[in-house]
Amino acid sequence: MKIPSQIVFGPHTYTIVCEPRPVAKDDFAKRLLGESFVDTLSIVIDSSLAPTQQANVFLHELIHVVLVSREMQHLMGDHQEMLVDNLASGLLELFTRN
Repeated sequence: MKIPSQIVFGPHTYTIVCEPRPVAKDDFAKRLLGESFVDTLSIVIDSSLAPTQQANVFLHELIHVVLVSREMQHLMGDHQEMLVDNLASGLLELFTRN
């Protein structure tokens, strides 16, 4: 799956950037392979990942953008990351097989 350099969602254009992520000192940040920023309209993906992993992180962050922009992020409570991970993986499989 090719990751675009920009996406348009609603009235906003998000910039997608792949760049090396710094090695973090705590466990949470070590798992931070991508981030989405609705304030700067950007998604950052760790460029050291394999292409399929980058695609999965892109879809994961894109789902976060949709949830936040629709003010739905609070509906999933503590299960948000698990649900977003599973949706991203499922979408990646769907897009790569079809």
